[in-house]
Amino acid sequence: MLASFTSNSASGLRDKDWLGKSDPFFEVWLDKSYKARSKDNKGLNPVYNQTFCFYVMPGQNKLYIRAVDKDTFSNDKIGEATISLTQVMLSGSVGPRDYTLPKWFGLRSDGKVNLQMQFVRDRTA
Repeated sequence: MLASFTSNSASGLRDKDWLGKSDPFFEVWLDKSYKARSKDNKGLNPVYNQTFCFYVMPGQNKLYIRAVDKDTFSNDKIGEATISLTQVMLSGSVGPRDYTLPKWFGLRSDGKVNLQMQFVRDRTA
């Protein structure tokens, strides 16, 4: 099955820079063997409109997403979330929808990412 995940935007991202402006990007993956990365953007409410495509193998039912602030020497993690793919697998598509990047056991938030997701079944098999 081919899955496409469109990162529309993010909002309320936590500022990790002491000086200057944040330039966040997102990493998305189904398993650690391959990660896709969004383009860098400026500010704490960036707009991306970028689509990532993955082949989903049996047993891969979660999408992992991490917001990262790009820095010259070492990037800073802003937040991350794990998104169940069950609903989109059953319906074929979901979104656009905000997903929270939880902090402190879900009691606070490091911001939100807006995604839409779609599955396309392989018709050649």
